[in-house]
Amino acid sequence: MITSMISLSYVYGAELMLILWFVCALVYVIGCLMIKANRNHIKSILLGLFCAEILIDITWAILYYDHGSYVNHGIGAAYGLLLWPCLMIMTALAITLKNQTKKEIPQ
Repeated sequence: MITSMISLSYVYGAELMLILWFVCALVYVIGCLMIKANRNHIKSILLGLFCAEILIDITWAILYYDHGSYVNHGIGAAYGLLLWPCLMIMTALAITLKNQTKKEIPQ
């Protein structure tokens, strides 16, 4: 999201990146909450979102801001935007697997 906000002044249509970020984050949280194993682990869900955000920001910074300034790679660089939903799916799967295998401590 940080790279998306920086891109607002450099890239035409960067607002779409922010909308994509918001929609993916919303779908991620709602999707994780729909799974019974995740409902009591909202901190894990938000931590997964935060980790995925850091990884995608680093990736986008490397892809789009080579040597500190924006580099226009043209339409061929659109594949970098698809990394965000893929990373969100992988994070959701990892969080769900972790929560399903977590043993509940009896009271």
